[in-house]
Amino acid sequence: MRRARRRGAHAASRLLSRIAVEADSEIMGPEQTKWVARLEGDHENVLSAHTWCDRAEGERRRGSARAATRAFWHSRGLNELGLRVMREALGRKGAESPTRVRAVVLSGAGWFASRLSVYAEAHSLLEESLSISRALGDMAVTATSLRRLGIVAHEQGYSAEARGFTRRASRSPGRLGQTPALLGAQ
Repeated sequence: MRRARRRGAHAASRLLSRIAVEADSEIMGPEQTKWVARLEGDHENVLSAHTWCDRAEGERRRGSARAATRAFWHSRGLNELGLRVMREALGRKGAESPTRVRAVVLSGAGWFASRLSVYAEAHSLLEESLSISRALGDMAVTATSLRRLGIVAHEQGYSAEARGFTRRASRSPGRLGQTPALLGAQ
């Protein structure tokens, strides 16, 4: 029975990862309507698969799936759900390593926190994402985190700080093609 559950968890995580990564690269493009409808129709399955992913091996697979569905959750106004799921992902055993996936999930969680006006948490999450992405030399995640830090600063009325973040993000070579680049063609 346990072996069957593990196989089910592994299959669910692979399926979710594949669909979510594909959706993430398409959800903001010309096929947006198709992908939003697909994820919306399968939303309960997506959430169930996220639960199964927690049991699957590989922080990268779990984190990639969560990062990929962030655009869907945001587009549907599900910011609380997105933040909750990403907080859970960041708190899981093995998720503390300073990897690209962690930086992406931190950036997504920071974005959700900012949408919910939880600015101190948003700033902290985005700063950690920025630190990791800089250490890894990942310019796409660095640019995204800088841009989001600028938005958080602006929303709090810190105009000079917001301009500084925005200026640094605009000079980052990773600023183009952010959506697919954030997940890295896996």
